[in-house]
Amino acid sequence: MTAHSAAPSPPSGAQVAPPPIIILGVPRSGTTLLRTMLDAHPRIACGPETPWLAEHQSSSLLGLVRAMRDPEHGYCESFGQSPGVVHSAARGFLDHVMHAYARSRRKTRWAEKTPNNALHVESLHAILPDARYVWITRDPLDVVQSTVRVSAHRKGIAPVYERSLRMTTDVSVPMTEVAAALRWVAWNRRIESFLQDKPHLHLNYESLVCTPGPELRRLCDFLEEPFDDAMLAYDTQRHDLPNWEWGSTDVAHHGKVVTGRIGRGFERMDEPIRDGVAAITSLWQPPGRPGPIGERERLPVHSATAALVGQQAATLLPSKEPPDAKRCARIGEAVVSHAAAGLEHGEIPRLPAQLAPAAFVLAYAGSAASVTPANVDHTEALQRHAGRWQIEETLGIGDSAPDRTSRPLIDADPTGLRIITPAPCAVLARLEELRSPPFTGFMKMLNAFASDHGLREFDSWSKIWEYPWLWYHAIESMPLAGLRVVDMGSELSPMPWWLATMGARVTLIETTRGMEGLWAKLARKLNVRVDWAITDDESIPVPDGEAHLVTSLSVIEHQPDKRRAMDEIARVLVPGGVLAMSFDICEEGMGMAFPEWNGRALTMAEFEADLWKHPAFARTRPAGEIAWNTEDIGPYFEWHKSTAEHHTYVTGAAVMRRD
Repeated sequence: MTAHSAAPSPPSGAQVAPPPIIILGVPRSGTTLLRTMLDAHPRIACGPETPWLAEHQSSSLLGLVRAMRDPEHGYCESFGQSPGVVHSAARGFLDHVMHAYARSRRKTRWAEKTPNNALHVESLHAILPDARYVWITRDPLDVVQSTVRVSAHRKGIAPVYERSLRMTTDVSVPMTEVAAALRWVAWNRRIESFLQDKPHLHLNYESLVCTPGPELRRLCDFLEEPFDDAMLAYDTQRHDLPNWEWGSTDVAHHGKVVTGRIGRGFERMDEPIRDGVAAITSLWQPPGRPGPIGERERLPVHSATAALVGQQAATLLPSKEPPDAKRCARIGEAVVSHAAAGLEHGEIPRLPAQLAPAAFVLAYAGSAASVTPANVDHTEALQRHAGRWQIEETLGIGDSAPDRTSRPLIDADPTGLRIITPAPCAVLARLEELRSPPFTGFMKMLNAFASDHGLREFDSWSKIWEYPWLWYHAIESMPLAGLRVVDMGSELSPMPWWLATMGARVTLIETTRGMEGLWAKLARKLNVRVDWAITDDESIPVPDGEAHLVTSLSVIEHQPDKRRAMDEIARVLVPGGVLAMSFDICEEGMGMAFPEWNGRALTMAEFEADLWKHPAFARTRPAGEIAWNTEDIGPYFEWHKSTAEHHTYVTGAAVMRRD
């Protein structure tokens, strides 16, 4: 089928409606104040929030757009249409209902204000490409204070929001000052990044409250609307103020612009937690204000501040058991000191592995932070390739890592652990990639670790491609502290032990006995959480839905019942969990052979039919057949044959996500 174009052009002479207005801002930043001032304009209708628009809601317009546009069985794939058709239809629907509201108010232009739009603003822009954006920011201490301390007139409106705070589309965390500060940084960073090439105006809450006239005139100039004095008359009777909105109840309760709310966060917040929040929010500054540039001096962190920040940070961690008071204090001190020091552009703060939770917390603010694993020499390769902690979908991947063909996705499993999972893909090994500096550097680091601890080293063979490929394309983007990892065919592989030094809880699965004593000794030496199970077949002695990551490096060819092996992997993975696997491919028609004593390798067609299309991974699997990079078979095949007489086959790897 041929994909058709998006929307027809308006007929010649037709009147083009003015572009819609979208207000963006972190909750409690004055978005409702701004929307009521805008709603007072005689031409603009800015009504209540639109949770039915948000992509992350169970029933929403943008959710419908995604369902029609992206899945294999959606409208675009099934009917051979371009995404523009769906975007145009959604724009028509939204325009229709919002213009109907504007006409009911005897107005001609509509505006929209829902703070959670910051979480899906890219999808919103796809259906409203001509929108004008107005972004409002407020002093972070006041935002934190207003978020955490619920006024009497707001009590009981939405009890869930009094206890928890939405950090991403999928993750809510306990309501604390630290969580509110992290959200202020992360959401504003996200908005700022999105607006870089979009028509927008930035407003400051404090200026809007203290000098509304000049600010509103500036706003009207940006919107190409005449200024009207009605915008200064704060008459709450003229607006639709539903009692389920926190902001609307504020407007109705106060009935006027309250300048006394400025600076309240500094005055009313306890000093220790205020110092910690101030340090965290220094990671980002609004436009026009100097941000944290360069490496500033790390000042001592007050013990009370460290304790309070650490306690609140512990509630954000994936571990089911909270750290003790002493460790909480260390985590809090690391969070505050690294945040207060500022981040030089392109630099990443480094923490010891014992303080990996601090890096996890900093990552909520959109700051990529890395953890240096314990007991590993600080080689140049380690400094470049130590685990990065990424939360925001929009974070960069660093200059030293190879190019990705997929972007990380954010998921949450039923246990509450936040997992960042890469999009599924399957490839064949590339000789050029195997010899690249990132891959060879990674193997130098991993071999140094293996050498120190009596584990296997690899300087040839397919593993020097498999290990780095799976690291870069599957594992690196996942926050490993607290992650439940199941490693298949572990033997003396260094990878599961290396992951354990970064905080992962690892279970080794092996069919060969006799290594348990060495494993026990190594677990004590490294002080890591590693256990193991011996099995005689494809079964995995792990309860259902326990694993966030299953690693299987060249194991499937040694498993006779490959379908059962996949069934077991699917059983132990949590929803959204990741299978990172490598495998041998043997295509006899291409002159390949696989020794019978080594098991049975798959053809590309068999891999696709028996493994890739396993029903437990169907909904997250990309549509269509695998686009195998067969042009890389020849060079890799010739190299692989030179590493051992029986290496007359090629290698592949895949990332799969559990539905």
